[in-house]
Amino acid sequence: MRFIFLIQARLGSTRRPGKTLTPIKGDITLLESVHSRVLQAKEAQKDTIYVLTSNSSQDDPLVTFMEERGIRYGRGSEQDVYGRFRDFLAIQNPKPDYVIRVCCDNPFLDPEFIDEMTDFLKSTDEHPEYITHMDSTGHSSMATHYGFFTEAISYESYMRANDMDLTEIEREHVTPHFYKSGKFSTHFLPMPLELEQHPYRFTVDTEDDLRVVRTVAAELPDTFSYRDVIATAQKYPELMKIMAERVKGDMKTGR
Repeated sequence: MRFIFLIQARLGSTRRPGKTLTPIKGDITLLESVHSRVLQAKEAQKDTIYVLTSNSSQDDPLVTFMEERGIRYGRGSEQDVYGRFRDFLAIQNPKPDYVIRVCCDNPFLDPEFIDEMTDFLKSTDEHPEYITHMDSTGHSSMATHYGFFTEAISYESYMRANDMDLTEIEREHVTPHFYKSGKFSTHFLPMPLELEQHPYRFTVDTEDDLRVVRTVAAELPDTFSYRDVIATAQKYPELMKIMAERVKGDMKTGR
């Protein structure tokens, strides 16, 4: 079974422009942090990980950065992110069986959870068209702020969605149609219940998010798990307060 890992990234963030190349620990950028975490997954290799950015000139510095570091990439529509992925996938040879979609906002994404998905897909005859994790209340990991999770979509179902009447929001956010429309077979793996004990948020959108991530990253070893991340954050009441306020004020929760 062949997997391809696609990291969605750009420099033109509305709330924190340029965050993709912002240092997280020392001179290690957000992009490099995410790329290195994906590379730790069992099924990932350097030649199967690509960063997909836009054709906008404002992302030219990002492309230069990746070329200097040997990071593979593709470019496409700035607003139609679904189309950006579709066009890139259409030229792949051989075609992947599954696409692992990664958000570049999540420097602590856990390869353990990627492995749970790929292990399941390799061991089952079920072959769902979409798979990710879900919390105990039924919310997809894509509608949470934990920042530890990714999602996988079968190549065939991704390309099939192109013939459906996707809304502007669905094209911008890429995957809600796959797990909300009822038109695709889905499978949800359980999240660790300990994540629900506090309003953890390790995704980067604002300066407050960066403060949380940088403080935690400074204490983490080169190899770590989500358990190390939440244990470190719990040592700082001010970080816990920031995360609680950010989660409460962001409508993504429960979407």
